[in-house]
Amino acid sequence: MFYEYPLLVFIESYSQLFLGVHDDGPIPGDGLSDGFAGYQEEAEEGGIYSIVSVPFSVKGRIIGVLRLYTSQPRNFSQEEIGFFEALAEMGALAIENARMHEQLRKDYENVMSDILMFIRYRRSI
Repeated sequence: MFYEYPLLVFIESYSQLFLGVHDDGPIPGDGLSDGFAGYQEEAEEGGIYSIVSVPFSVKGRIIGVLRLYTSQPRNFSQEEIGFFEALAEMGALAIENARMHEQLRKDYENVMSDILMFIRYRRSI
Protein backbone atom coordinates (compact mmCIF):
# COMPACT_ATOMS: atom_id res chain seq x y z
CA MET A 1 0.00 0.00 0.00
CA PHE A 2 1.37 3.37 -1.00
CA TYR A 3 -0.19 6.56 0.27
CA GLU A 4 0.29 9.75 -1.70
CA TYR A 5 -0.94 11.93 1.13
CA PRO A 6 -0.70 11.94 4.91
CA LEU A 7 -2.43 9.21 6.86
CA LEU A 8 -2.99 9.96 10.55
CA VAL A 9 -3.49 7.08 12.97
CA PHE A 10 -5.03 7.31 16.44
CA ILE A 11 -5.54 4.54 18.95
CA GLU A 12 -8.11 5.39 21.57
CA SER A 13 -9.41 3.73 24.69
CA TYR A 14 -12.95 2.43 24.96
CA SER A 15 -14.08 5.53 26.85
CA GLN A 16 -13.21 7.69 23.83
CA LEU A 17 -15.12 5.69 21.20
CA PHE A 18 -17.54 7.61 19.08
CA LEU A 19 -20.90 6.39 17.85
CA GLY A 20 -19.58 5.36 14.42
CA VAL A 21 -17.86 2.26 15.83
CA HIS A 22 -20.00 -0.77 16.46
CA ASP A 23 -19.56 -4.50 17.04
CA ASP A 24 -19.92 -5.41 13.36
CA GLY A 25 -16.43 -4.26 12.41
CA PRO A 26 -14.80 -1.33 10.68
CA ILE A 27 -16.64 1.67 9.38
CA PRO A 28 -14.99 3.27 6.37
CA GLY A 29 -16.16 6.48 4.83
CA ASP A 30 -15.48 10.09 4.27
CA GLY A 31 -16.11 11.93 7.49
CA LEU A 32 -17.68 14.88 5.77
CA SER A 33 -20.58 13.31 3.90
CA ASP A 34 -21.28 10.28 6.12
CA GLY A 35 -21.78 12.41 9.20
CA PHE A 36 -20.46 9.72 11.54
CA ALA A 37 -17.36 11.75 12.29
CA GLY A 38 -19.55 13.72 14.66
CA TYR A 39 -17.79 16.99 14.07
CA GLN A 40 -18.02 17.89 10.41
CA GLU A 41 -16.91 21.51 10.77
CA GLU A 42 -13.93 20.54 12.91
CA ALA A 43 -13.02 17.78 10.43
CA GLU A 44 -13.05 20.27 7.56
CA GLU A 45 -10.99 22.79 9.53
CA GLY A 46 -8.55 20.07 10.53
CA GLY A 47 -8.16 18.86 6.97
CA ILE A 48 -9.77 15.46 7.59
CA TYR A 49 -11.61 14.11 4.58
CA SER A 50 -11.63 10.32 4.97
CA ILE A 51 -11.91 8.16 8.05
CA VAL A 52 -11.87 4.46 8.79
CA SER A 53 -12.49 3.23 12.33
CA VAL A 54 -11.69 -0.33 13.33
CA PRO A 55 -12.62 -1.62 16.79
CA PHE A 56 -10.04 -3.24 19.05
CA SER A 57 -11.97 -6.23 20.32
CA VAL A 58 -10.98 -9.11 22.57
CA LYS A 59 -13.34 -12.00 23.27
CA GLY A 60 -16.25 -10.03 21.82
CA ARG A 61 -15.53 -6.97 24.00
CA ILE A 62 -14.56 -3.66 22.41
CA ILE A 63 -11.58 -2.23 24.32
CA GLY A 64 -10.58 0.57 21.97
CA VAL A 65 -10.57 1.80 18.41
CA LEU A 66 -8.02 2.35 15.68
CA ARG A 67 -8.93 5.45 13.68
CA LEU A 68 -7.23 6.37 10.43
CA TYR A 69 -7.69 9.81 8.91
CA THR A 70 -6.60 11.11 5.51
CA SER A 71 -6.18 14.64 4.28
CA GLN A 72 -7.68 13.82 0.85
CA PRO A 73 -11.05 12.24 0.05
CA ARG A 74 -10.71 8.52 -0.69
CA ASN A 75 -12.47 5.20 -0.49
CA PHE A 76 -10.50 2.54 1.32
CA SER A 77 -10.21 -0.78 -0.50
CA GLN A 78 -11.25 -4.07 1.12
CA GLU A 79 -7.56 -5.03 1.14
CA GLU A 80 -6.69 -1.88 3.11
CA ILE A 81 -9.56 -2.42 5.53
CA GLY A 82 -8.43 -6.04 5.99
CA PHE A 83 -4.94 -4.78 6.78
CA PHE A 84 -6.32 -2.26 9.31
CA GLU A 85 -8.42 -5.02 10.89
CA ALA A 86 -5.30 -7.18 11.25
CA LEU A 87 -3.44 -4.28 12.89
CA ALA A 88 -6.35 -3.70 15.27
CA GLU A 89 -6.51 -7.39 16.15
CA MET A 90 -2.78 -7.52 16.92
CA GLY A 91 -3.04 -4.29 18.92
CA ALA A 92 -5.99 -5.59 20.93
CA LEU A 93 -4.14 -8.82 21.72
CA ALA A 94 -1.05 -6.88 22.80
CA ILE A 95 -3.14 -4.66 25.08
CA GLU A 96 -4.95 -7.67 26.56
CA ASN A 97 -1.65 -9.53 27.11
CA ALA A 98 -0.20 -6.49 28.88
CA ARG A 99 -3.28 -6.27 31.10
CA MET A 100 -3.09 -9.96 31.96
CA HIS A 101 0.64 -9.69 32.67
CA GLU A 102 0.05 -6.74 35.00
CA GLN A 103 -2.73 -8.60 36.82
CA LEU A 104 -0.51 -11.68 37.20
CA ARG A 105 2.29 -9.50 38.60
CA LYS A 106 -0.09 -7.94 41.13
CA ASP A 107 -1.45 -11.35 42.14
CA TYR A 108 2.10 -12.66 42.60
CA GLU A 109 3.03 -9.68 44.78
CA ASN A 110 -0.11 -10.20 46.91
CA VAL A 111 0.63 -13.90 47.40
CA MET A 112 4.27 -13.23 48.30
CA SER A 113 3.17 -10.53 50.76
CA ASP A 114 0.72 -12.96 52.38
CA ILE A 115 3.42 -15.63 52.66
CA LEU A 116 5.83 -13.15 54.24
CA MET A 117 3.17 -12.05 56.76
CA PHE A 118 2.47 -15.71 57.61
CA ILE A 119 6.18 -16.43 58.13
CA ARG A 120 6.54 -13.38 60.40
CA TYR A 121 3.48 -14.45 62.35
CA ARG A 122 4.80 -17.99 62.78
CA ARG A 123 8.18 -16.68 64.00
CA SER A 124 6.48 -14.46 66.57
CA ILE A 125 4.70 -17.41 68.20
